[in-house]
Amino acid sequence: MRIRFGRNLDGEQGSFRTNNLDFKTVGPLGLLDILETQLGLPHTDIPQIERVMVYLSCLKQADHPLRFFHKTFAIDDLATARTLLLWRDQWYLHGWSGQFANQPGGRLADMQDVEAKASKLVPLSEGQRLVRIAKKIQKRKPRISSIELCEPLKWHPWTWQQVLQKLPIKASPAYSRPPANTLLRNLQDSLIPHDQDKELPKLQWQDDGSLTIVRADTSISAGYWLGSLLHNSSEDTLLVAPKADILVDTFKQYDLPQPNFQELSAFRPTLQLLPLALSQIWDPVNVHDLLSFLAHPLCPIPSDVRKSLVQTLIVYPGIGGEPWNNSLKKIEARWEKKDLKWREALKTVRFWLEDTRYSSVTGAPISFVLERVAALLAYFRVLLGHEDPIEKSKFSRGYSQTQACYNALLALSDQGETHVGINKLQTIISQCTTKGAENPLRVAQARSCRKIENPGAAIDPADRVIWWQLQAPPLPKPYLWSAAELATLRANGVHLPEIADELDRNAWDWRKPILAAQNQLILVLPPARVEVHPLWLMIESLFDKDHKPHIVNLEKLIEHPDNTCLCIERKTLPKPKRWWQISKEIMLPKRETESFSSLETFLFNPYHWVLKYQAKLVPASIVSVSDLFQLYGNLSHTLIERFFNQPNALSLNRHRITSWFDSSFDYLMSTEGALLLMPGRRTELANVREDLLRAILELQRQLVSANVVKIESEVKLQGHFPGGSLVGYADLLVTDSVGRQAIIDMKWAGGMKYPDKLAQNRHLQLVLYGEMVRQHCGTWPSLSYFIISQAKLIAPDRLFFPDAQYITKDKEIMDEGSAELWNRFLATWNWRRELLDQGLIEVAVDDSEISEGPAEGMVLEILNQKYNDYLSLAGWDEGL
Repeated sequence: MRIRFGRNLDGEQGSFRTNNLDFKTVGPLGLLDILETQLGLPHTDIPQIERVMVYLSCLKQADHPLRFFHKTFAIDDLATARTLLLWRDQWYLHGWSGQFANQPGGRLADMQDVEAKASKLVPLSEGQRLVRIAKKIQKRKPRISSIELCEPLKWHPWTWQQVLQKLPIKASPAYSRPPANTLLRNLQDSLIPHDQDKELPKLQWQDDGSLTIVRADTSISAGYWLGSLLHNSSEDTLLVAPKADILVDTFKQYDLPQPNFQELSAFRPTLQLLPLALSQIWDPVNVHDLLSFLAHPLCPIPSDVRKSLVQTLIVYPGIGGEPWNNSLKKIEARWEKKDLKWREALKTVRFWLEDTRYSSVTGAPISFVLERVAALLAYFRVLLGHEDPIEKSKFSRGYSQTQACYNALLALSDQGETHVGINKLQTIISQCTTKGAENPLRVAQARSCRKIENPGAAIDPADRVIWWQLQAPPLPKPYLWSAAELATLRANGVHLPEIADELDRNAWDWRKPILAAQNQLILVLPPARVEVHPLWLMIESLFDKDHKPHIVNLEKLIEHPDNTCLCIERKTLPKPKRWWQISKEIMLPKRETESFSSLETFLFNPYHWVLKYQAKLVPASIVSVSDLFQLYGNLSHTLIERFFNQPNALSLNRHRITSWFDSSFDYLMSTEGALLLMPGRRTELANVREDLLRAILELQRQLVSANVVKIESEVKLQGHFPGGSLVGYADLLVTDSVGRQAIIDMKWAGGMKYPDKLAQNRHLQLVLYGEMVRQHCGTWPSLSYFIISQAKLIAPDRLFFPDAQYITKDKEIMDEGSAELWNRFLATWNWRRELLDQGLIEVAVDDSEISEGPAEGMVLEILNQKYNDYLSLAGWDEGL
């Protein structure tokens, strides 16, 4: 077997595609696997978390107050074990034997004491596996005829050097260079190490096409330019793309063959399920994680159940409250009607969502967490039977991750721990890697360009090299050990490379793609706000200050396109028009039933009403939980209604109200307002609590002052008008001791808006509710608003509520009341109906053109377009 070996080649596919028998291009992991197989040293890949858990056990046994890691270990034992295991593995890779010749002091002594136990228990590291191979090679030779090294032998870790020296190694041959006197050739000459006494002349820019440097304002526009470039040419191309997520989409847009892109998104759902499922064990509920869990395509709860619960959570974020239970009852009725197994579905909901929750501070019992992880293992085990090999591979990733988590938790339990906190659990999950799982989607399609992520993997020449997004890479970090500790390590055979040497090797790896280019090099710089690669700074320094590199701004190509750009016909978007005209033959019939919300759009923005109720256009569904004013409004309405539904609500004193409020508020927050219990919202929660208590006390005082004897909440009102039936729900309908009635419409906020409506006699919602009560009872009720956040009751008079804030009407309408507003509504409705019958639909999204309704009608107003789901269909201004 012939092998080409490089330290950066694991997972890369940038070499020439040739037909070679018994030839492989591999990196360290690949060669390690070949050697162990040929030498009869079988090795099973073990997730790193399992090695960490074993090392954690060793640290626990060795720990005492004098250990250097003692204090850190007491705070975060798992992170400490992970860090110290990385130290140990690094030492072994560079030649450590597990012991020090002379007894060291300080941290090294502690590490040696831990290693006395760890060497017998912790699964082998890469360095230990190489030591085992080096010993075996002395007795048995692998079937390898030659190994071509892509880097000098001394660049490899010490244990690798010991193995490679025992094998038939040779250096990689040099490949051809670009034509002389081209800018690319001159650049390569300047980057190749040369005699320090001989100073090369500065480069001068020349437009010979061998070097192209481009930059775009966004990586998306750069990606489309690159897709267009590759679409129009067929040169042998090597693409250097450390981060190629955007290119996955742009290559598809241009119908280009896909190179070996990672396609991580295909595996993301299976790896998300475990952390989302285990996020459901903590109290308080994390609403965002709960929604994500229910919306996850692999969630073990049946899809129909999940969809209904998500719709409930959007409005009432919490578990176990009245809305949640009502939703479950509706689902049950639907399932039983279809003869489905509802008990099994409900059992799944109870297990994953309604079981005991634990404080993230004190932690959850490990046995409880293990039960959930075991359930996920069983769930994935069923999915592994999928016939599609790609789907099976996805589920295999999830199964391996879940199995590793189970083993890690089991190890914690075996070490005597009974509980696990949220931080440790999240660390365990993040460490549960899935080594060894093949990515079936990471396959280069036929005739695709060669693509690498690490520039050091550019080991073969290419006619054209494109370096995508030349931005700053991670650099080697300084060692965490003191100079004395480093000296002791090196004296004991740990050949750690100097950081300066590592930087030099990285710098040489960065040059490889440039040196691989035979005819053309294209550098795609990141957007100006992103830190550039050190290589670009090096290239810039090679040019004469008066002949700097020419950077092409890709956005300017849109204004002045060249032959690499595809010409797309410009299509202007429809401009906004105040009036739409449709054929009179198109009938827009009356609806059987209208409400205030539908009538408001009919009167003040007819196109909204037409698109929603006649065209029946439904906005895209976006899972977004109610928050801020909408959430506050829902919570406050519920709590106030529950308070006044008590038979003795009006006779309770302040102490008893406060006592009831404290328990009821806490329960409501946990079941319908859990969003406010999440971290970072405690101040907001306290403010809502204070506002709501003040509002209940004030509203009770107002009702007692008005001699109210009967309170009805969320009352369904029905009536009729020339357009059909009317329906609405009054927040509070109250009756006093002499039989008079009043409607209170509760609003969370609007301390300026609603007084203005009363002053200008524009309180249409209240008037519609009042007319429905009048039609039923014969007399108009009193009308009022209660602003909850301000604990303020406002009314157009004091006939019913003597202590309400009286709002004086404007002089022009001083003599008008509710009956007059009802008549104005009817006049405006008739006018709009006539226009619709003529095919005229007004698009009233701004006040640029004020329409005039009938003199006896309402004053037309512009609605808040924030609540207009159809605003984008109203037309677009010039330039968009």
